[in-house]
Amino acid sequence: MLLKVKDLLQLKDLLQLLRNYKVTINHQVVT
Repeated sequence: MLLKVKDLLQLKDLLQLLRNYKVTINHQVVT
């Protein structure tokens, strides 16, 4: 269970990082 929760948290972090990356890229493209 602990491992699963840890994995889920890591996945969430990765997704958030990807989203931030996408946002920055979009801003750069728009500018």
